[in-house]
Amino acid sequence: MRIAAFLIVGPGEADRMLQPVLEQLAWADDICVCLNNPDPKTEAMVRRCATLVHRDDRIWGREQWRIKQDFLDIVMRLAMPDWIFCLDADEIFDPRFDRAEAERMASGKDVAWYFWCLNLWNDPDHVRLDLSFPNIRFYKLM
Repeated sequence: MRIAAFLIVGPGEADRMLQPVLEQLAWADDICVCLNNPDPKTEAMVRRCATLVHRDDRIWGREQWRIKQDFLDIVMRLAMPDWIFCLDADEIFDPRFDRAEAERMASGKDVAWYFWCLNLWNDPDHVRLDLSFPNIRFYKLM
């Protein structure tokens, strides 16, 4: 089973939570990152950690859905994963979530999994509950 992590990363992320977010994905077969108008520090960090990097500098607020869909098409074609784990550049997994847990979740008949997304606020010790939400973050490509 191939599992790819999927992120869209914008400017300034290297100065926030991007490094621990990328490090926690070491269990993924591919770390696939789309750079959207990144600053040089963010781009360098992504290129050091990711296995598939694509750059798309369309305007995020106007083209967000197209940027995501076009990048997903690229990931499907080049990484050829069975499952995708998508997350934001400020989302950290519960430490109990690892490759074994991802494989356990993917081994049944389910095709997608909801995760409760706690949005960290500038450091690992602060969470914005009012900005946290449930979302499908792990899904099977059919």
